[in-house]
Amino acid sequence: MSSIPDEFRVDAEAMPEVLRELLKAELEAGNVIVAVSHSHPAPPVGACFMLAQPVTTRPRASGNGLMFRERASSLYSGEFTDAVGYFFITESPLPPPPEPDMDAIRAAANARSQFVPSRPSFRSEVVDRFHASMTIDYEKWHDGIGYALDEVPQASAADKEVITQLVTPPKDWRDVETLAALATPDAITMLRQLKDTGSSELKAAVASYAPHVLQDAQRATLLVSILEQGEFYGGLTSALLEVEAFHPAPVVDALFRGLFLRPGDVACNFAGMLVYVHGHARSSFEWSKRPLFLRFNTDDQLERQRAFHDLCALIEVDAGQVLDRIDHSFDQHT
Repeated sequence: MSSIPDEFRVDAEAMPEVLRELLKAELEAGNVIVAVSHSHPAPPVGACFMLAQPVTTRPRASGNGLMFRERASSLYSGEFTDAVGYFFITESPLPPPPEPDMDAIRAAANARSQFVPSRPSFRSEVVDRFHASMTIDYEKWHDGIGYALDEVPQASAADKEVITQLVTPPKDWRDVETLAALATPDAITMLRQLKDTGSSELKAAVASYAPHVLQDAQRATLLVSILEQGEFYGGLTSALLEVEAFHPAPVVDALFRGLFLRPGDVACNFAGMLVYVHGHARSSFEWSKRPLFLRFNTDDQLERQRAFHDLCALIEVDAGQVLDRIDHSFDQHT
């Protein structure tokens, strides 16, 4: 544990092994311990290690003995703990969002208010309850609670039209989830448009909540787009969860390309996914193979090439054939 500063070593040695291994992996990858405390979220009997940067050596998701929760607050942006919950690894808070464009907010509010009071159908109890659920407080935002979709089966055709307008244009996954639940011709058309025009986050939401509106080839194209451009805070995590179960050849090739073209933190997660989808790991980031995955977290392309050949040997594929298959598309992605 020589990489852990002396002043933090006693607390680190008291951590559960699964958390201590994550801490060591982050320090090896260049992350830094900002502070160690013995208060929230850890109880006095435990400790909380604050890292300077988000975790990159494993997915920011629960699994492999760890529980993860997004905590986009002024205190920290995410936390990892085990089942006991005495020790935590937290990530430093994200920079504050840009100041809101109040003119745009007022214009959007005015646009929506133009139809809401004037439509008699808005006064139905179903729409009233759904509309009330669209107020997202901190708890709903923090726990990922969506809108009141249990109202949709009771909605009349007029109700569904109003609800569709309430979530138009779609802003985040809740709106996409609502359109998928409505399943009206207008809602389905909008979902199909999002696969081409939406942000990476909205595209990932379509893949997650409305795969039925896409043909397999369209779904693959959508995931490839996110794998090539998405960020961990903008749809990439959700896309990787989809890839675990749906990984046709174009998606696998996008993962291979990403080993060379994406930033190091993304590339090492792609390496973990490739080992998993080829049947050589029990999870998408198997801890025992972490040293190989971390070798992709570098800007040194020569080291990435060496790691690529070792990964191909592990998953029993011909490295030359993979390069021949994906090289032709490198130019259009660089």
